[in-house]
Amino acid sequence: MRLTLACLAFALAPFAAMADPFEAQARTSAITIESEILGEDREIFVRTPPYYDAAKKYPVVYVLDGESKFDIVAAQFEFLMDNYSVPPVIVTAVRNVNRNRDYLTMEEPGFRDTGGGEAFANFVAEEWIPAIEQAHPGARERILVGHSFGGVFAVNTFLTTPELFDAYIAISTSGWVGEYELVEKSLARFEEGVPDGRFVYMAPGEFDGGPTRPSGEQIAEAFKKHAPDNLDWTFELIPDADHFRALTIGFSHAVTKLFPVANFSPQAVAAAEAGGPDGVNAWFDETTEKLGFRFYPSWFDFGVAAMVMSRGEHIDAAVAMIEETLPYHEDNALFLAFAATVHENAGDFDKALATNDRAIALVQERNLHPNSMHLERLTEAAARIRSKQQDMLSDKK
Repeated sequence: MRLTLACLAFALAPFAAMADPFEAQARTSAITIESEILGEDREIFVRTPPYYDAAKKYPVVYVLDGESKFDIVAAQFEFLMDNYSVPPVIVTAVRNVNRNRDYLTMEEPGFRDTGGGEAFANFVAEEWIPAIEQAHPGARERILVGHSFGGVFAVNTFLTTPELFDAYIAISTSGWVGEYELVEKSLARFEEGVPDGRFVYMAPGEFDGGPTRPSGEQIAEAFKKHAPDNLDWTFELIPDADHFRALTIGFSHAVTKLFPVANFSPQAVAAAEAGGPDGVNAWFDETTEKLGFRFYPSWFDFGVAAMVMSRGEHIDAAVAMIEETLPYHEDNALFLAFAATVHENAGDFDKALATNDRAIALVQERNLHPNSMHLERLTEAAARIRSKQQDMLSDKK
């Protein structure tokens, strides 16, 4: 148990992981699309994730109202990626020209220029997305984020072309526009069906003004009664929030639903105790099949669980858990430290040393701050593993 506690202390150090705001800005760029569909130039913001590799695959988050929402969404993902809590993502946003025109496909009395949303939808599908995917060949799953009228556009896009995005996040959707047209469109969509693997999150504020909250509840009721079982959807009220505060709180909730973590490691441990390595492998296969790109196992939860198991009778299952989690965190020095300990406890000193050396290399290559990883503890671990390795070789002689 002393080894386990020492490793836990070793791993707990990084929770003050430090992001560099200037480095994040260096990964942020702006491009201009000369839109033939809209007949105007549209400015697009793009931020790539830390340690971006053009050869790797990334989900892409498409944000509406870019001039006001890009920084909010990008900053939340920046923090979570910096702590390896969500997969690396590309965030892109479009600056507004006329949001009434662009976000509403239906005309709404009292709001000028509404009703041009179909052209903007074509711009998104035929110009914005292709521009991002051409510039970033690793762009894969698509996530759309909208607030208020932007939420109307997000929900409407799901209801009309659900295959365009894999996930839809709509906060404080103004579902009352077009005489509650989104409610009727929901019924039509569910009669036709929904592609597998789609995710929808909707949330107004508890004190969202006017008809926004009740209209959102009407849309949710249509989902509750008619949405097919293959659709993963959530509707919730954001407590104590108005139309604007709902955005930041609701988006945080949406990301937690999109990339869930709750109770995963206890489930995997139970599978390990019941079925050994095969049980672990089966649990990972089933969870990956269910969630797809949304499954991103916690480096800390699974690292601790595997390390504890490696001190008991389920050591082979602990190794299996490490091997299943590794592809998600192969460049995460924090997880590699856990993995090295598990291999050390399993008596595989060659793999333990190679894994620990990889962690050291990452710390040095990326010049990680001591708040992120203590290099001296990794070097101490390397010396300890080598000593055990030599003892094992001496015993064989």
